[in-house]
Amino acid sequence: MDVIVLETPRLTLSELGPEDAAFIFALMNDKTFVDNIGDRGLRTGEDARVFIETRIMPCYTRHRHGLWRVSLKDGGGAIGICGLLYRDALDVTDVGYALLPAFTGQGLGFEAARACVEYGRLALGKTRIVGLADPGNAASVRILEKLGMRYRRHVALTENTRTGLYE
Repeated sequence: MDVIVLETPRLTLSELGPEDAAFIFALMNDKTFVDNIGDRGLRTGEDARVFIETRIMPCYTRHRHGLWRVSLKDGGGAIGICGLLYRDALDVTDVGYALLPAFTGQGLGFEAARACVEYGRLALGKTRIVGLADPGNAASVRILEKLGMRYRRHVALTENTRTGLYE
């Protein structure tokens, strides 16, 4: 069952489920995703299904938000993911997004991210939503800046991963 969370003029954002494993596998193994976000260790479609069931879906009930499937309203399958992620290590919620390469540069990432930030503030009462991006990732930085965020400092997400925090 497709649970639609948000709609924008061009997009539908819906909860991800096990049926999205092939899409998540393709997206998270795309070179741009791996280079800018990181290798999630998904080597098979089964790995992607388990990732959805254990890492993505629990966020919907635990936090009332998470990463959602982004699809064009005028048809076709998933083109990316976008949503709100609670980061335990930082005690903060951030807006996260990734699109398949064929759909970048069209304002779709910004459209989805803006809808998620508005949802977080209006529907969930979040007073602080940040963005996390490597300052060298010009496309992601552009989206965060269009959302009104500015680079504040580098933060450690894990022992080996540091990234820029935008607020």
